[in-house]
Amino acid sequence: MASKTNIIRTLVKHGIPEEIAKKIAESGYSYTKLSSMKKDIKSLIEVLTKEIGLTGTELETVLSGLGVKVDVTIEEKTPRVEAKEEETLVFKYYDLPEDLVKVIEERLENDIERKIFKKAKKYGVPLPLSTIKEIASYYISGEINDELLDEVIKRAVREYSWALVQPGEAVGIVAGQSVGEPSTQLTMRTFHYAGAAEMNITTGLPRFIEIVDARKDISTPMMTIYLLPEYKNNREIAMEVARRITMTYVSDIADIISDPENWEIEIRIDSRRAHNYGIEDINEVKKKIIKKIKNYGTYEELNETTILLRLHESRQSYYEFYKILNDIRHLMVKGIKGIKRAIVKPEGDEYVILTEGSNLMEVLKLEYVDWRRVKTNNIFEIFHTLGIEAARTAIIKEASSTLSEQGVEVDLRHLMLIADILTRDGRIKAIGRQGVAGEKTSPLARAAFEVTVKNLFKAAKSGEEDKLKGVYENVIIGHVVPIGTGMVELVVRRERSNERS
Repeated sequence: MASKTNIIRTLVKHGIPEEIAKKIAESGYSYTKLSSMKKDIKSLIEVLTKEIGLTGTELETVLSGLGVKVDVTIEEKTPRVEAKEEETLVFKYYDLPEDLVKVIEERLENDIERKIFKKAKKYGVPLPLSTIKEIASYYISGEINDELLDEVIKRAVREYSWALVQPGEAVGIVAGQSVGEPSTQLTMRTFHYAGAAEMNITTGLPRFIEIVDARKDISTPMMTIYLLPEYKNNREIAMEVARRITMTYVSDIADIISDPENWEIEIRIDSRRAHNYGIEDINEVKKKIIKKIKNYGTYEELNETTILLRLHESRQSYYEFYKILNDIRHLMVKGIKGIKRAIVKPEGDEYVILTEGSNLMEVLKLEYVDWRRVKTNNIFEIFHTLGIEAARTAIIKEASSTLSEQGVEVDLRHLMLIADILTRDGRIKAIGRQGVAGEKTSPLARAAFEVTVKNLFKAAKSGEEDKLKGVYENVIIGHVVPIGTGMVELVVRRERSNERS
């Protein structure tokens, strides 16, 4: 008899998940043994359910892996495993939006409607206001009593949750078309940020492409930093935070005089300019500069604000000289890496700091800053700092605001689906061939997208098998696409038809 490892490997090869394959192997059955029972489907199902203990989707998966097409009559013979009431009724399709809950609660007129809404909310599905009022009217008229009310609410929740999306609906295609068509109306310009001189922000089509392409280096990263409630009205503190986070270079606060003939560079720190950039301790700045330049040669402190650098003989070439000069000019002495500029802007009853550049991790550490409300348009920073769920929310918000600010209306659920696809593996992926499209299991679908010959050659070389479960591959070979009514597979039992006739 084959070893359990070989049995599991064979079952997995035929599309059966490893966990289910282990159950089958531990029960003493193999793929060959189960396949031999296909002629008596009733016995096969009894073995899978009673002896191996498979239920629901597990049973369907194994039958599919064995090449058994289940028809309506088989369903009647399948032993039903009753689920617990809570598992049957608690639907977790999405979290209830707080604003939606608030709107519905405000429009409830009596205790019966509130009771119905509370029960539906407990099950995780927000019943429409009209449905709640209809159920309440039946209860008030006496057509439904207390015993039936709970059952009616359960049935309404179940029916409504099933009607959210029709079975077999091609949601991916609908979402793609719903976003793709109106996005052709987006502009391709970069706009000045309102009220912020010389601060640009990428909007329109370039920004939308950045989001769906999952670009790590975006063209105009920016942040909106809010202060804690006790400091939000204090303009001085807002200015102090803005000065503290802005990147400041040696060239901003000092005059740099180069003497290539004698291989010397003189750095003269201007105390007034340093003060304007929020630097009070000149000695601290000097320590940072000396720490950097001492590797280039010997230095001398001519006075409290001047440092003279003489290059080592090994570095005395014009190429090295101007490279070192450039390094000194761009040496950061203050601020948070990545934040080039920061301006303070009044917004309502508080002062808000807008930045050109972004560094979420470091900004969240600052005092005075309200970490709950800090915003950035850099989705990868959100992912690395707050996790994949926060990144998914950011993708939805950024895509929605990019479209809506130019008057393009797209249903939020389409954007939610795109965000789910981009983040479903616990990492942010691009839509293109380096991400979602390139990771399709079907070689024909990958070839249909881009680099056709390369994909087909690679699939042939590694002996890939196309199970024809997707849209692209079935269109290519002329099969019925497995969406909508094309998902249904019915098998006619000839012998039964003859008996009836």
